[in-house]
Amino acid sequence: MNVKSFWKKEYTYKLLVIIPVLIAGHYLGFPAFLFMLGTWSAGGDVGTARRELGGTGTQTAGLSCGGYTTDIVPTTEEYDGTTWTAGGNLATTKFRGSAFGTQTAAAYAGGQTGGTGTETADTQEYDGTSWATGGDLSVAKRNLTSAGTQTAGLVFGGYDGSNRVAASEEYDGTSWTAGGDLAVARSGMAGGGSQTAAFTTGGYDGSANVANTENYDGTSWSSSGDYLAATRAFSGCGTQTAGLATGGYTTAATSATGEYDGSTWTAGGDLTTARYDMGVAGSQTAGLAFTGYDGSNNLTSTEEYTAVTNYILTLLENLSLLDTTQKETTFLKSLTENLTLSDIATAGQKFIVNLAESMGLNDTISKIQGFKANLIETINLSDVLDKITRFKKSLTEAISLTDITSMGGDFVVSLSETIHLTDVTSRLTTFSKTILETLRISDIIDIGGGWFRAVKHSSLWTKGSKHSSSWTDNTKHSSSWTNKIKH
Repeated sequence: MNVKSFWKKEYTYKLLVIIPVLIAGHYLGFPAFLFMLGTWSAGGDVGTARRELGGTGTQTAGLSCGGYTTDIVPTTEEYDGTTWTAGGNLATTKFRGSAFGTQTAAAYAGGQTGGTGTETADTQEYDGTSWATGGDLSVAKRNLTSAGTQTAGLVFGGYDGSNRVAASEEYDGTSWTAGGDLAVARSGMAGGGSQTAAFTTGGYDGSANVANTENYDGTSWSSSGDYLAATRAFSGCGTQTAGLATGGYTTAATSATGEYDGSTWTAGGDLTTARYDMGVAGSQTAGLAFTGYDGSNNLTSTEEYTAVTNYILTLLENLSLLDTTQKETTFLKSLTENLTLSDIATAGQKFIVNLAESMGLNDTISKIQGFKANLIETINLSDVLDKITRFKKSLTEAISLTDITSMGGDFVVSLSETIHLTDVTSRLTTFSKTILETLRISDIIDIGGGWFRAVKHSSLWTKGSKHSSSWTDNTKHSSSWTNKIKH
């Protein structure tokens, strides 16, 4: 089972993986933890340093057109993800217009062809090789913004030489028709999306930079969440629910990047080089920023954006768990109301089962069980026990109690033979004889007489003789003992 098919399983258990991260990010306030920030890295330099140009396409198939160096130029360059190469020049040299579409099917509308008062309604179309004239805008303007494709395009805002513009115009590949007006007339804003689902943010309203954002539904514009800061002279790309805006001018060139989810802007990774009036192309997760002005010089550098912004919410959207316009807080509230502990427990069990399937653990467990079965068959415990029983029986039969008794008797006999009792008796007799020979009878009598004399003259004897007639009688009548001593 691959990862894609794994994630297509029932959605409940997937939440067990995602919910803790969502809650931690929401309550602890770690946007960089919950929604990892994207990063900009160096790409290939453009051939001509310039600013106030048009840009469109993707990160690996980008397009730049027109612009200003020390003068207005018709230069077109194409990017392949590594290198910029020259394309066909504009049919009409201009800058400050807005480009939309792809590298091989683009349009570049409006702009300025010279100094003050030279705003143009010109639209040019590119086929990947050369530019051709398309239908004119209804109003000549510059510093406008665009979205969509060559055959379903949208431009909005701008400056007509006298006032900031609120009007929108829709393009069908041939002609322009009126669309809904912006709530705030402005120029120099960022934007992206499609003809029926666009966004715009920031810009200059004639007196100050603004931060407000508006979404377009193909008919009208509605207000949305403000940008990170009031900014003008920047560009955007992506979709209405996954937009990107970067660079621009606040009180100086800025490197800030904002990521949009259709209602809220969050900070993304900063550009390596702060700049404004540059070209932008691509998407929220694979953006491209090139050329521009850093406040002192026109730039040739290109930067590529890689993001995992709103990764978790994007994952939920791809799993159809969360509507793309639903806020994180609404999702959490709904989840709390509808997901019970029993649901979580059930989901957890299903998650473990599916995880085991996806990692092939079931096969491993089956193999282990098979190994155990084979091992038991090879070394059968019942056989072992039977063998032990037979061994004990054989041992009992081989060495019976009769044998043990007989062996004991043999041992005693052998011991008697080794230390013969007759020899022991003979040796004792010899020992006694030796004692008698060494201590003569006369010596024993002398020792006994000395003992009697000592006793007779002691106080014990005197007292005893008066009161111990029985002892005296006994002494008198013990001639047999005396005779035995003498003999």
